[in-house]
Amino acid sequence: MHNLKEEKRVLRFTYLLTVILFVNVTIISPTFDKVSLVMGGMMCGLLGYSHFIIRKFYPDGDKYILLFSNLLAVIGIAMLSRLDIPISGGAFIEEGTRTFLAAKQIIFFTIGIAAFIMVVVILPDLKSFSNYKYVYLVITIVFMSMGTLLGQTIGGAKNWVSIAGFTFQPSEFGKITLVAYLASALKDYGQVPSYVRKLFNKANSKLESKKEDIKQLQENNVENKETVKDEEVKSEEIKKEKAKNRNLSINNILSLAEPAAVVAICLMFMLLQTDLGSALIFFGISVTMLYIATSKKKYVLISLGLFVIGAVAGYFLFGHVRVRVMIWKDPWKYGYNEGLQLVQGLISLSEGGVFGTGLGLGYPKFVPVVTTDFIFSAICEEMGILTGIAVMLIYFLLFYRCIRAAIYVKDKFSRLLAVGYSTMIASQALVIIGGVTGAIPLTGITLPLVSYGGSSLLITYFSLGIIQKISEEGNRDE
Repeated sequence: MHNLKEEKRVLRFTYLLTVILFVNVTIISPTFDKVSLVMGGMMCGLLGYSHFIIRKFYPDGDKYILLFSNLLAVIGIAMLSRLDIPISGGAFIEEGTRTFLAAKQIIFFTIGIAAFIMVVVILPDLKSFSNYKYVYLVITIVFMSMGTLLGQTIGGAKNWVSIAGFTFQPSEFGKITLVAYLASALKDYGQVPSYVRKLFNKANSKLESKKEDIKQLQENNVENKETVKDEEVKSEEIKKEKAKNRNLSINNILSLAEPAAVVAICLMFMLLQTDLGSALIFFGISVTMLYIATSKKKYVLISLGLFVIGAVAGYFLFGHVRVRVMIWKDPWKYGYNEGLQLVQGLISLSEGGVFGTGLGLGYPKFVPVVTTDFIFSAICEEMGILTGIAVMLIYFLLFYRCIRAAIYVKDKFSRLLAVGYSTMIASQALVIIGGVTGAIPLTGITLPLVSYGGSSLLITYFSLGIIQKISEEGNRDE
């Protein structure tokens, strides 16, 4: 009962925030904007309906996952609605330029909510899905390679594919199956696939035959063979114990050979597409899942070392990566050309101050690609740094609730899935906010649930639906 009261409190706050934001957007419009009022009403209806369905029919799961994700979506759609209005600094600036991105985003939001609910309703126990490892592998490679083979270059990265008029980033869909593949592979840590074992035995047999030849030559040169034989008998138990530990260690390493190769291939495709943001996200997902599955810090350190080597190689091989690093080191030097986007974003961040200029009173449209990469700077300019911090706190709370689902579930595959999808959302938010604020080199990815982007919104809600399902399993296990 206490949880229900807290949930209703968060839901009421979300309703209030929705009403305030969309009424403000309606008021600041040069003409009374009925579209924004309708969108606000639709948002309230979708928020209430989705919470009612999950609370009524699936009470075991963690309802805060849906509540926090919807809260972020409300802020994003409201900001998109404001950016669609031709106003800067409180003055009407242009006419006939509305793109209705917020209306399009609400359509994807509705589909995303439906996907979230459908995942919870339709999917059976997730344990059975761990048997489709190689299906996930094939789909992952297909999606990751599509940008390289069929993609078109936008913003310096060759990661957009257009099919039948629908433009999307294949790597967004590849993230889903990559996490599923890694979860199904890493749950069997220590168990070596048969084909990997055969390849290892074949290579090892050649090495052992050479060792036997060397040993035979050494024995022929020993005069007192009886003494040598006695020493071998005494040390036999020690040798067996060492061999057992060595075999166990070899099995652990061999079991990671396949997932390591798959991740390396995915990162290679991202480098070929000069998609630095996706490469960072895939690396974060892989290392986190690897540590959760193995509890070995040395694997994390080795992965970090290999990633640094790959990053340095990418810096020298791809000019686009060098430009991003150059802008990051001194954005003001290139503020009128390559660094224009970052410089305008930083000015926008500082312009709003603590409480913001107010909706419609700032100049967020001076920032290129403000509806996707730089929507965080627009939020901070017109709603204030406090709102920006609040957005980051909501991401933290969402990540916490998602990881909480992983802690309570007993099935290892489900736990790894929850960790992977949680890390995917958290790392994406950290990478783009870090890029916008100048903490790391800028990458062209969206702020999950907030930025404009249909495929990103759908993928995020689908992932959260799976985590919601896992949270139900965990609560039933308790």
